Amino acid sequence: MKQKGSRTSSSESVQQRLPGLGRSMSALFKRVAAPLNSREGKAEEDKQRSFQELFLLLPEELHVQILGYLDLFSVLNLRITSRSLFGVVQSCEPAYIRLHVQRTSPWRTSLYPLPASSERTLRYLLDYYHRYAVSLKLAARLLLPEWPCGHELKGVFTPSTKDGKDCKCGWWTALRVIASDLFSLNHFLETYRDIILRRALTRVNCSGNNKSNFAFVLGTTDWQDQSSILELTSSRQLARGFSEFASLLDDLDWSLVRINSESRGPFHARNSSYVSSMDIATLLLIGGFHHTLKIVSHSTLTARKQALHRFLHSLTPSNKDWKAAWMGLMLPSDIIAQLDKVPYAKIGIPSLKVLWLQPALRLLIDRNVLREKDMKWRNTRMRAQFTEPGRRCWFLLCPITARVADEDDGVLFYHDRS
Repeated sequence: MKQKGSRTSSSESVQQRLPGLGRSMSALFKRVAAPLNSREGKAEEDKQRSFQELFLLLPEELHVQILGYLDLFSVLNLRITSRSLFGVVQSCEPAYIRLHVQRTSPWRTSLYPLPASSERTLRYLLDYYHRYAVSLKLAARLLLPEWPCGHELKGVFTPSTKDGKDCKCGWWTALRVIASDLFSLNHFLETYRDIILRRALTRVNCSGNNKSNFAFVLGTTDWQDQSSILELTSSRQLARGFSEFASLLDDLDWSLVRINSESRGPFHARNSSYVSSMDIATLLLIGGFHHTLKIVSHSTLTARKQALHRFLHSLTPSNKDWKAAWMGLMLPSDIIAQLDKVPYAKIGIPSLKVLWLQPALRLLIDRNVLREKDMKWRNTRMRAQFTEPGRRCWFLLCPITARVADEDDGVLFYHDRS
């Protein structure tokens, strides 16, 4: 203890004798150590500058080949590094998108074809991957064990092994296949939505005397429009999508319309916000799978209903940010240019029963795909297992087996497990 005290006392005495020692040491550090550190930092900056200068001096063909080896996330990070690299990435966007699309599934890119070379931007790839990510999340929700459709879809794809070692592989296979089918369903909903919006906006006569009479009304169904979109889908994928869309409708009916067992009773039913099938059809057709997933992801029934009504209210012109809400729906440029007509338009929304199920059923029957006896057997089994009194079961409409002549890559098909 004495030694420590002597040391501290000696240091204090030195500071008392030499009060300017600290100032001189700091000045010495500024003169000697700081330039050394700055030289090291300058050396690193010089290396980075030399790399950027070397990269910028390369011809555009080499720029495209180098960027072609990078994924989309790396290209986005490279674009925000400097203005010069931003210009390089922007000039190579059409060629980079073409190389990137060649590595993806040709069937998916056929649904969303490449725009003209002058209009190709990274927004095309971002929207493409966003749609597929939403389809994956929605497919994972449909495979949850607490939903009746989850039991059915998982039972179809689970391998028939007694030890159960391959069940995880079966679940991932089901997730991948159902996600690709939901990707096709989302394309159908977006394409049919664009057709309905174009017709509704072209009928609007914008004059100074018109008042805002915007509304979502029950519209008529044009079978030709839906059939022309569905003809792009193969019979095998159409039959699978028939079952999965019905399962999705049952999931929405289960999570938005029904009353939870924890809050059953006439008081809750009387005071809860009402959700009609028209609201669900508007959510699917106008909002697509992106907003559908956002709404059904809430944990409680009340939160899901409130989120649905907030979404529907955001599209009405009474909301001050209604134009931003419409811009967030990934609409084509020709419809975005006519958004000023929305306050004067009445948009016809078809019924849920004729939105996708009935045209798909007609097309499957015309192609001689359905087997009616297997469909009746499955509906009887599903009704005995999963139905509840007073509940609409959309999945009872699904076909379970089909005779298919065409084949598509990496696709499984429902089979009779009796």
